[in-house]
Amino acid sequence: MPTFEILKANDGLVLTIICIGAVYSEKRDLYQVRRMMELVKDAVKNASRVYNVVRGVIQEGNQPLGSLESDIEELQALYMLKVLFCWHGTPSQRADARKNFDTVVEIARRMVISPAVPGQATYSVLHQPGPISQDALLTWTWSSWIAQEKRSRVAFTLFLLDAALVMYFNNEPKFDPLEFRLPLPCDDAAWEAKTEQECRDALGLNGPSKLVHNVCGSQRPRQPDMRSAMRGLMEPNYTFASRSTNIYSKFILIHALIVQICKFQRSSFLQNITGQFGHGATASGPGTPLGQNDWIASDGNNNIGTPGDTPQAHNAQIQPVLKSIQLAMSKWKSIWDMDIAIQYPQNGIGYRRFGFSRDGIHF
Repeated sequence: MPTFEILKANDGLVLTIICIGAVYSEKRDLYQVRRMMELVKDAVKNASRVYNVVRGVIQEGNQPLGSLESDIEELQALYMLKVLFCWHGTPSQRADARKNFDTVVEIARRMVISPAVPGQATYSVLHQPGPISQDALLTWTWSSWIAQEKRSRVAFTLFLLDAALVMYFNNEPKFDPLEFRLPLPCDDAAWEAKTEQECRDALGLNGPSKLVHNVCGSQRPRQPDMRSAMRGLMEPNYTFASRSTNIYSKFILIHALIVQICKFQRSSFLQNITGQFGHGATASGPGTPLGQNDWIASDGNNNIGTPGDTPQAHNAQIQPVLKSIQLAMSKWKSIWDMDIAIQYPQNGIGYRRFGFSRDGIHF
């Protein structure tokens, strides 16, 4: 992120970044690295306001969680430490990291999984549900947009870590995709902008002619919110318009669907099927009707993309949920195939590489 200033960053976050570098350094052996991880973890937790508030060690006082600029960086440090211990720790360190993930999840629920409301310093008009009016766009500021987008991205990285723990460690998922009322992450061109003007251009706020440097993104000022996107995938009456999402958003959505498959396979999910995707959950809570979103194209055909019967469908109780998941996977694949040719045009040899890691997903 071009606006990140390491000299002004939270000490715990900087220390964690240094620790990550040490993990991959050839100058430190495995014992030294794991010992350093323990020391850094203790230091970060002891100094973290958000961690100690949730643990009940200190009082929140008149500064709610998330109100301080350092709060989000403390959460980032805690997240990075969880990744370090889950992937580079001893068996006991990995088990402890998974066991204590609940605290980080609770911090996230209180700080980042919902957008800021008017009056808060991080309130951003492009992170709110519902249609965006021209009058509202006039109130857009780069600083508040960055602050909210940073929180959103931290929320989704935590969601992806939770998904990884479900897939690789058979953990029970801590997050439900329907909890996230945040827009999916913005296009990389907007996030990586070095000036306010570049960001406005990448978001399309200065007109379509300024989108020339945002080839591989959605070219939309706001991504679909996670909750609505999942509903759009799993409900049969809706399809996504072309270029509705960027590749990172698709990456998050496919992990959300995989988590639903894992939940489906677990006996606890089968025993508590009522209210899950495909029925009660899709209609619960306030929200913008899907058909009012510009990224939705209603196909008007309940059978489009609906897979045929499977052996599991003989169980009348689980059949609707199974079909909704299969339908969602089919829709996701169609969206991927449709957008990949537009957002990553071929150069005559193969797909052009944009960046190093995230844009290499489809390679």
